[in-house]
Amino acid sequence: MSMKPTLIAAALAALTLPATATAADPLQMYGRLNLVLQANDIQGESETRVGSYSSRVGIKGSHQINESLEAFYQAEWGLNVTEGEETFTHRNQFIGLRGDFGTTTIGRRDTALKRSQGKVDQFNDFEGDFNKIMSGEVRASQQVSYATPRLADLLTAELTYLADDGNKGEHGISAALMAGDASYRKQPFYAAVAYDSEVAQRDVLRVTAGAKLAGIELGAIYSDEEVVAGELNGASGDAFMVSAGYKIGNGKIKAQYADGDVPARANTSYSVGGEYRLSKQMKVNAYYTTLEWDSKDEDDSYLGLGLQYDF
Repeated sequence: MSMKPTLIAAALAALTLPATATAADPLQMYGRLNLVLQANDIQGESETRVGSYSSRVGIKGSHQINESLEAFYQAEWGLNVTEGEETFTHRNQFIGLRGDFGTTTIGRRDTALKRSQGKVDQFNDFEGDFNKIMSGEVRASQQVSYATPRLADLLTAELTYLADDGNKGEHGISAALMAGDASYRKQPFYAAVAYDSEVAQRDVLRVTAGAKLAGIELGAIYSDEEVVAGELNGASGDAFMVSAGYKIGNGKIKAQYADGDVPARANTSYSVGGEYRLSKQMKVNAYYTTLEWDSKDEDDSYLGLGLQYDF
């Protein structure tokens, strides 16, 4: 059940008092406001709107239990800045332990498959997000996860268990094997293979690949899915996405294409756009996205220009 805005505001204020942010348990408050002015054409109906895309606020921190064991936590809420009766929604909220053995968490968190996407989605959180074409982007409300330490400075494996009560009555498993560096700092490539079993009533196999060559970021995702419960039980489909981005000074131009026949998803997505970083915290986003649906009479399009501020 969602917390009342006043209770969340009071909790955040209390948690950020200097008395709580001790050297032994440093606490960090952070957030993002991501707002876009859009001209939309949805099923033949034109409109303008200011949209809020994954705006958020949160707290996180950690402390050393002993030389080989560290405790950490994160509590994050989405901010419905421009619409909706609920100002706050749940995002990642968990506690965990990490050490030479790896990392484990319990609470609400993205599944291993979702985390395996890396950064190949050039339009993440906007209308061109690849989740419009393929599923698997699950933030499990009741999960326990384990991730291995980085092996040979190259490989990481992760496993998520979803409890029955937080997964529509059936427990689920999400697993991923990831190689390289999603940020292209340690290695100029990234690759992952992941599988969901009975997660949000779907089995999903996903393969992700990305690389940075001569300053050009290239990415691709393939997904094969089957609905295993609910009204669409037995329906299946697959989808793919390809993306490219090129940085020019403080700016980046980017493009993305996705296509598939996954149940309850759009069939095709085209996006082009760019971003320009005004400072470490602030950047400008601009994009044009088209979504095509076999199940609807007309396509949808979105033209957006906005600001993103991280704090």
